Amino acid sequence: MLKRACLSKKSAYFVSRVCLREQSAMATASEQNEVKERFTFFWLKDSPFSQFHPSWFKVDDIMYCCAEQYMMYQKAVVFEDHEIGQQILETDVPPEIKALGRQVRNYDDDIWNAHCQRVVKEGNRSKFTQNPLLLKKLLATKGTTLVEASPNDTKWGIGLHEKNPKAFNRSTWRGQNLLGAILTELRDELLTEMAGSSEESNSEEEQFTFFFRKESPFSQFHPAEFKVDDVTFNCAEQYMMYQKAVVFEDHAIGQQILECDVPPQIKALGRQVRNYNDDVWNAHCQRVVKEGNRAKFTQNPHLRKALLATQGTTLVEASPRDRKWGIGLSEKNMKAHNRKTWRGQNLLGAILTELRDELIAEGAGSSGESSSDDQT
Repeated sequence: MLKRACLSKKSAYFVSRVCLREQSAMATASEQNEVKERFTFFWLKDSPFSQFHPSWFKVDDIMYCCAEQYMMYQKAVVFEDHEIGQQILETDVPPEIKALGRQVRNYDDDIWNAHCQRVVKEGNRSKFTQNPLLLKKLLATKGTTLVEASPNDTKWGIGLHEKNPKAFNRSTWRGQNLLGAILTELRDELLTEMAGSSEESNSEEEQFTFFFRKESPFSQFHPAEFKVDDVTFNCAEQYMMYQKAVVFEDHAIGQQILECDVPPQIKALGRQVRNYNDDVWNAHCQRVVKEGNRAKFTQNPHLRKALLATQGTTLVEASPRDRKWGIGLSEKNMKAHNRKTWRGQNLLGAILTELRDELIAEGAGSSGESSSDDQT
């Protein structure tokens, strides 16, 4: 009996040990599950992941100033409200863009819900793939779930501020976090697409902001009114061609240039300047282009903001035909992503890069920052 009792005690002891081990293992597994999902919280326009964050990108030859503008414009397109769509494109203030989106006529909630997530993903793909610095920040969140910690948005965000303890547990979120989920999915897709790329190591050394055609704020043809010496110009190309006429004292052509507001025609008039000398113009042209662009960007706050947002990158005019002012390559050409394989000098890109760095050093744009609201 004593022997059996001892065995019984030993059995109970081992059972207890096993139970404790199982409980410990379960606790460890539970802790691992909690650690398994990490979050990258964001909110408000200062975050590169916000729909309101300033970031120029192009889709179907239309330039957008932020992902919110793309989303609201596509909303107008879906419901064929061309008037509101045009107003959205003409506005560069995100809260106003959002308000215009709410005015879209013939709106139907079910129809928009069938489109909106695709639209947001498309817009953000263009935003991040066309802005190297933003792409780098997105890819740096690898291994985490992006979470829009908007306390007021229970559709695109989680309905909680990141300081709220409930924000750290998916089961206690008050919102769907649609924007965060889309960005997380997009990031993982981009990482997969970039895996094994031989250019990845080089991209950290020099990042590029490509531009081409008048839709880009960095193009000489982009509409932008500014004044120099009491003369008003409608774009940087007009300033350049007018100064060309001034250098060679061709007042007749100079006057025609000032009366014209079609950039290709202005450029054609510039080629008609009499007494032209290539060496003389080459000694002046880069100074002229820089002066014109300084006036253009300092007198147009939204353009200045777009220029300063390229900080840390080299601006590159990806013109496949221009080997003087551009690189002689389209941005889709892989050779465009390596300075050593450019076919052109990129004079315009170099001037804009230098100008941007000067404006940053001077503190340009520091007073132009404004607060923002919830987005989307």
